[in-house]
Amino acid sequence: MGYNPIMIGIITIYAANAGIMTPVGLFGNTANLIITNAGYSDNSISVFLNGIIMHTVGCILVYILYRGWRIKSNEGRTASIESIFEDIMPFNNNQKFTLIMLVFMILCIMLLKTHAGLTALVFSVILLLANCADEKEAFAGTPWETIFLCVGIGCLLNVSQILGGLTLMTDLFSSMSSRWTVAPILGFTSSVMSFFSLAIAGPIPTLISTVAQVNEGIGNVFQPIELISSIVNGGYTATISPLSMGGAMIMATYDQLFKPDVEEKNRVFRTLFSTAVIISIIAALLANAGIYKVFTNM
Repeated sequence: MGYNPIMIGIITIYAANAGIMTPVGLFGNTANLIITNAGYSDNSISVFLNGIIMHTVGCILVYILYRGWRIKSNEGRTASIESIFEDIMPFNNNQKFTLIMLVFMILCIMLLKTHAGLTALVFSVILLLANCADEKEAFAGTPWETIFLCVGIGCLLNVSQILGGLTLMTDLFSSMSSRWTVAPILGFTSSVMSFFSLAIAGPIPTLISTVAQVNEGIGNVFQPIELISSIVNGGYTATISPLSMGGAMIMATYDQLFKPDVEEKNRVFRTLFSTAVIISIIAALLANAGIYKVFTNM
């Protein structure tokens, strides 16, 4: 269609980031468990809506940075938009049954307040028993590395807390923080950590545990959800780093579609990393502008 593919990739990742933070989504549910385990009330809706705000701003900034209004000519291309969809088949019975089970799963989580992970597992078993998918392929396609990473990070955080590591981190933030620096520091620290890791596994659980003491050190100027949203959104705006999950997906897709040489791959790497840094800095600064006060206590 003539658009910059890297820009489309980043906007797609940011839109996905906003969507996966719903209370019934894996990452949104996990983030809410981290927040409630840290002693705060259920703020899942506030976190979700604040994420939409920040990622919408991020998409607009990316569109401007990449000059999205400049579209390359389609001359010489044989494929049309219509031809792309010609080979798409209608849903079969297994796919229809899977969609129905997804709806029931969401209703169970939202209305019956069942555990999201256990509920998803139960409905997965139902689908496997109904032969909707090959169980070997399903198990092979499960992101076990990510699951073990989340579990391992949780164990590591407990060890760090017992040994006093989180207290040292909190004291460091408290010594550096003031009314005007605490939100940007927490947000950008989350971004830097997410440049090289999965946001929900590392920076989010680590930094949320420091919010209460850091906020108390500056006289509880912020509502906790403001600092929590700064941490969560700081982590997810950085996921377009090529060393993180979102950026790695963009690079893998770009490589598959365009078969770039080494020089072009390096250019894409630098572009994604610099974009992640720029957006993360802006997101950290915006955390001090009060944008996360709009949807507090929801």
